[in-house]
Amino acid sequence: GYNHTSPGIYTFGSPIIKNNILDGLRVGVEFAVGYDTPQMDNNIYYDNIYGNNGTCAVGNYSDFFTLDRWQSTTGNDSHSSTSNPFPGNTGFDYNLHAGSPAIGAGANLSNVGISQLLSDISGTPRPSTGSWDIGAYQYGTALPTCASFFYSVWSSCSSGGQQTETITA
Repeated sequence: GYNHTSPGIYTFGSPIIKNNILDGLRVGVEFAVGYDTPQMDNNIYYDNIYGNNGTCAVGNYSDFFTLDRWQSTTGNDSHSSTSNPFPGNTGFDYNLHAGSPAIGAGANLSNVGISQLLSDISGTPRPSTGSWDIGAYQYGTALPTCASFFYSVWSSCSSGGQQTETITA
C-alpha cells in the first residue's frame, strides 16, 4: 500500500521475488541479515522513500540500496526499473495503461507450478508463452465494478442494548 511507512515485502527466508510493483512504501524489500539474498528480478520500485526509490534494505535498515547499487552488488533485478508504473493513472487505479513500463516486462512464471499465478488478480488469464506484465493486473484488464455496497456498524448502548446502522447503496 501507498503509505511510506512499511516495506512492500519483508522476509526472513530466501524467496524468489518477481513481477512486483513496489510503489509508495518505506522501502521495496527488506530482508534479515543471516539469510541468503533473495532472488529478485522483473520488479518495479517507484516512489519509495529510502534508497532513492528504496529497492532494498538489509537487516534493520542498516544498509539501503538504490536499484543501481543493488544490481551491481548482488546481480539481482537486472530486468527491474524505477520508472512510474502508472503514468496517467488517477486515484487508486492500479490497472496498467498504455505507456506503462510494466507492460510486457515481467517474467513468464507459468512453469513454476502455482496455478494462482496463471491469471491476474481479477481472473484475466496471463499468456502461456512470452512475457507477462509486472503487477497484479494484466494490461487491458477492466477495473472491477461494484453492483452494490453494504456497510454495517453496531455499538453498545448505555442502556445495555445494541444499536445497528446499515447503509445499502
